[in-house]
Amino acid sequence: MWTRTAFACWPLFKALTRTEFEQIGQDVVEDLKAQGVELSTLELGQLMKPVAVEIAGRFNGKTGSDSVRA
Repeated sequence: MWTRTAFACWPLFKALTRTEFEQIGQDVVEDLKAQGVELSTLELGQLMKPVAVEIAGRFNGKTGSDSVRA
């Protein structure tokens, strides 16, 4: 059975700031464009998959998705 003390020893990731998130998004966009991928709102999934891997556990995915759509 898990207790609170069992979770206390797990390392916590440093939360990303909005600026850091936006920089990750810019990097992913540049990588996809270099690969010849055309980006539009219909291909949002192609952008969010690699971004989600980078932000996992450090930034709210819903907020990130909303930010990318804007």
